Amino acid sequence: MPIPAQLSAALSAYASLWRPAATDADIDAVFGPGFTDHRPGADGAGVAEFREHRMMALAALGRLSARYEPIAADGSRLAAHATVSGVHTGEFFGVAATGKTVSWREVHLFEVRDGRIAEHWMDAALLAAYLQMTGRGQPDGEPPRPVPSGLARSYTTAEQQAPLDAYTSMVAGHDASTARQLYTDDYLQHGPFGSNVTRDEFEAGNRDIVWKAMPDISIQLTPFLADGELVAYRGLGQGTHTGAELFGIPAAGKHTTFTETHIIRLREAKVCEHWLQVDLLGLLSQLRS
Repeated sequence: MPIPAQLSAALSAYASLWRPAATDADIDAVFGPGFTDHRPGADGAGVAEFREHRMMALAALGRLSARYEPIAADGSRLAAHATVSGVHTGEFFGVAATGKTVSWREVHLFEVRDGRIAEHWMDAALLAAYLQMTGRGQPDGEPPRPVPSGLARSYTTAEQQAPLDAYTSMVAGHDASTARQLYTDDYLQHGPFGSNVTRDEFEAGNRDIVWKAMPDISIQLTPFLADGELVAYRGLGQGTHTGAELFGIPAAGKHTTFTETHIIRLREAKVCEHWLQVDLLGLLSQLRS
């Protein structure tokens, strides 16, 4: 469905804040009274904390470019995908400037009231940026490829809820084969491990890496919006690292929590396209602490 002009304008205004020329007045114009941010590591932050966060990002990344793509909208709510890039010119995540060009992707959820952003949730593939800075990763080689939905109708609330329940059940039951009932054959995930991850790759990653490392992992999902065949939701995960190595770190019994942000596109009863980000850098930090 078309994105309402008011929501598109709010997203464009937010994107403009990542330009060095943006002023405090510009920031105040974008966010409404009592604005609350729910980004990783700063849940419940306000405008003052956003200013600090922005200045740190601009100090660490020269030629910063943030391109936002609106995906779905419902009333006052908007879900968007972003691609961010910049030159690593200052300390970032404890890594001294390398001069490398780095890029990563993000998923954002916005609540807009009276034309201004009142609340914001997001997750970003910052682990990918960290690995690029430290010479252990490369930027995505290709942009996300769209997957046709074949939508012939809007979906009921129960139909929109079903993939969320199935995803939660898949994680809780450690049944990677469930992916074959949940995702279409041509499913693509634009997520933290690649711009176009296939169903088989996603299934193998869960089965062979994540669940072996954290046998008690669980995800709690909260629906955010529904827009025809598109559904967005935010998640809170937790798990204890008692199994296999994770990110090269041996198990030490650390209990971790992490956030997830999802947008899915439905084709009949299955998911055909999936924008997903997880706070993996925060998870890594917990494992190392």
